[in-house]
Amino acid sequence: MTDVTICNEALTSIGEKVIVSLSDNSKAARLCNLKYANKRDYLLRKYIWNFATKRATLTPATGTPEYEYSTHFDLPDDCILLRELYPNTIKYSIEDNKILCDESTLCIKYTYRVTDTDKMDASFIETLSALLARELSIPLADNTNLSSQMDELYEVKLSEARFLGSIEKDVESIEANDWINSRY
Repeated sequence: MTDVTICNEALTSIGEKVIVSLSDNSKAARLCNLKYANKRDYLLRKYIWNFATKRATLTPATGTPEYEYSTHFDLPDDCILLRELYPNTIKYSIEDNKILCDESTLCIKYTYRVTDTDKMDASFIETLSALLARELSIPLADNTNLSSQMDELYEVKLSEARFLGSIEKDVESIEANDWINSRY
């Protein structure tokens, strides 16, 4: 599977000819080249994909924030979405690609920019292809009915992918707290 294969799935879904490369001299290739990376990153950020999960232990960056926090940490270059900090009770803020807080080290879990299509989940690839088809349907096919159909296809693929991702996760337990216990 390659980025071109994913784009070709989208193109054939809207009745367009396939491309050989994103640098082909065709409107379809130019549009795929323009939209592919942006839509991939958008989709990675839209949902918690298990295949795109990384953990890191960060050390403080040089300097200190102007006020409110005592340290800051640079987000990893491939970070698309910060998902969790450990411990999860840390007060923090994200500003200018930095995590501001009062910790001396920081453990994080995040979604990273996956560019290698061999690492992508099959349901993600299907969803990305449907998203690209939706985005390419108007500029290439100039058909609003087709665009609506591709929008529905994208929503179905995203829903399927979310379901598949949810059954691969551990169920979080909900612990009773004083507010809940007060009802009894």
